[in-house]
Amino acid sequence: FIDVFIRQQHGQRVIQQMQSHGGPVFYYLALIAVSFFPWVVFLPAGLLNREPQDEQKSFWRSLLLVWIAVVLVPFSLVSTKLPGYVTPLFPAMAILVGVELDRRLTEAGRAPWASAVAGALLLGSIFALLPLAGDRLGARIGASQDAWRLVLPTALWVGGYAVIALGGIEGYAGRSRRGIAFLAAGQVLTIAALLIGVLPVLSPYLGGGSGDLALRAQRELPDHHIVLYETHPETVAFALQRTVPVFSHNQKAELLTSLRDGPTALIAPTKEVEFWSGLPYRRSWRHGLDVLLEVPALEGVGDVPARKAQGSSRGAGAQH
Repeated sequence: FIDVFIRQQHGQRVIQQMQSHGGPVFYYLALIAVSFFPWVVFLPAGLLNREPQDEQKSFWRSLLLVWIAVVLVPFSLVSTKLPGYVTPLFPAMAILVGVELDRRLTEAGRAPWASAVAGALLLGSIFALLPLAGDRLGARIGASQDAWRLVLPTALWVGGYAVIALGGIEGYAGRSRRGIAFLAAGQVLTIAALLIGVLPVLSPYLGGGSGDLALRAQRELPDHHIVLYETHPETVAFALQRTVPVFSHNQKAELLTSLRDGPTALIAPTKEVEFWSGLPYRRSWRHGLDVLLEVPALEGVGDVPARKAQGSSRGAGAQH
């Protein structure tokens, strides 16, 4: 516990990047600009509001500013950076923006609305290229065949930004209530497109494939014990609600010993094909960047019967 939880997962993450999760000191500012859009356009005014306030309002505003600072500043200085680290920022930012929006209903101010229009057009133009980027970049990891699945959710995503831009125009024209309504509707569309359409396609290529394969193994190979090779165990442990054995590339002998104990459902990266293609597996399923192998119990630990790797089937649930 001391070594893993205290030293590695806390101390080591502060002083050095872990699992290549790093970034510049402004990493979270850029993250907020995109993930808190369109409401982020009202945040500067909410942060810098110097209007006279009574003691109670002043206290709560100070509390929100401290809340934001004690999360944003330390995590910006920590070497390991992940989007989820600054999740506690969002309630405080939302309250500040809510107060600012309430003020906008009675006071004129066009700059944030113009920023909402410009931001929506910029982000919409960038994310409209997602299917093309998925085809080009996906070719490097064998994911280009899934790029077409991004077309419809991307269209919905871009449509959400169009609604946000319309809201910015309404607000700029002085119709603040309608502007806020359009901003909210546009954000609902973008979030729906992301959660329902985009992430399910990208998840297997971002580490989620191993969890889906573990659930398949549990369902279709119930008499096999599940083993991981060169695979991060967190996704699998979350999917199965239990831990499973994990072996690294320098533990191949131990892995082969484990395969002798009984029929095994082995999950490994597709890039490790030189190793797992030599195993006498019966069936395999590929999902994203991972592959599930149905391996019968090995009779010995010495020479593993070599076999020619079959052509990889692609996509969730693909089998050969």
